[in-house]
Amino acid sequence: MEILNSTIEDIDTLFRLYEAATAYQKEVGIKKWKGFERALVEQEIQEKRQYKIIEDGKIACVFVITYNDPLIWKEADADPAIYIHRIATNPDYRGRSYVKHIVNWAKKHAAEQNRKFIRMDTGSGNDRLNNYYISCGFTYKGITGIEQTEGLPEHYKNGTFSLFEIDLSKLAFYHVDAFTDQLFEGNPACVVPLENWLPDAILQKIAKENAVPETVFFIPEGRNFHIRWFTPEHEMDLCGHATLATAHILKTELYRGEDKFRFHSKSGLLEVEVNGDQFTLNFPSRKPVAAELPAIISASLSKQPKQVLKSRDYVLVYDTEQEVRELVLDRAMLEQIDLKPGGIIATAKGELVDFVSRFFIPQASIFEDPVTGSAHCSLIPYWSEQLDKTEMDALQVSERGGKLRCEQLGDRVLITGTAVTYASGLLKVF
Repeated sequence: MEILNSTIEDIDTLFRLYEAATAYQKEVGIKKWKGFERALVEQEIQEKRQYKIIEDGKIACVFVITYNDPLIWKEADADPAIYIHRIATNPDYRGRSYVKHIVNWAKKHAAEQNRKFIRMDTGSGNDRLNNYYISCGFTYKGITGIEQTEGLPEHYKNGTFSLFEIDLSKLAFYHVDAFTDQLFEGNPACVVPLENWLPDAILQKIAKENAVPETVFFIPEGRNFHIRWFTPEHEMDLCGHATLATAHILKTELYRGEDKFRFHSKSGLLEVEVNGDQFTLNFPSRKPVAAELPAIISASLSKQPKQVLKSRDYVLVYDTEQEVRELVLDRAMLEQIDLKPGGIIATAKGELVDFVSRFFIPQASIFEDPVTGSAHCSLIPYWSEQLDKTEMDALQVSERGGKLRCEQLGDRVLITGTAVTYASGLLKVF
């Protein structure tokens, strides 16, 4: 899918789409367009304000932008804003959530043009359309009328209009529980889509204020994304559950038609594939090797492991699942050691699954992580070798708990799980 400027060669197609949209408006009983002057559309093309969405080599949707709309927005027109008008979708491509794609494009365009608002209007009284625009990230701003001035387009005469706005000084966020299909289980993450990077100090403050194990930020980068993860204390090199949460939001809220997402990160290129409600992370394998356990970690343990390994994290292997469940670590003692961005994994063969684990982070406000996807970059290659299996089921036996389907794939691991959205809203950080 591409969003490009329309050209004069497209003008006949534009009018066919306008005619199809008008017929559809009449069919569903909403206020319909009354036709547009060809000269107007030619001028919009010349001024590079007419845009088209290309799918499969065809024009799937068109829209227009302006930078002023005093008839509709009156005094608020003084604000630096982009106004989106006249969205018309090819009937063969309806149902593909193009408004959401247009909004994401408009956010980037607004940033380039130093505009603080994205705005739309539609004929009032259409609750279904109003709710759809709200689901696309707009805030409903009420109803307005228009003075009956000379030259007013026919469809604006004798009507009232619902107003919608996205305030770009406020950041959308989504609170997601990952590696679970139940609310209040799994590992919570806050997902914050951005168009451009904010200063690192602001990102860290947002993560601290959110006070969940990870806050994840991402920006579009071509057809892919650039992703970063922050705990309340510091930036991480890799995070599984927050990446799963991001893919969940991209699929369910932002890019419903996509089934694969690619992220550039501190740990290289990461991929997530979607199959129904299942999200499969393609992450680097980090096989742990034999290591000596620092004395302070050893002293903090209620029971010593039978084996110690290390990659990014220390991996402590125990004989039984019960030992892992009952393990107690002296948090105060571990405040004396800094392992960031790593931590301490306790693991054992599982009773009902292939293996279980827990994950602890010294000097962190959240001492035990509920479900740790990145830890499985080490657990999967270890247990694959121990069990002589490439596909395994895992359980993180924290208080909230989480289920993971795992696969060893050469120098990569596949980690599959589900996610549910708990909340969404706006962060006002400026």
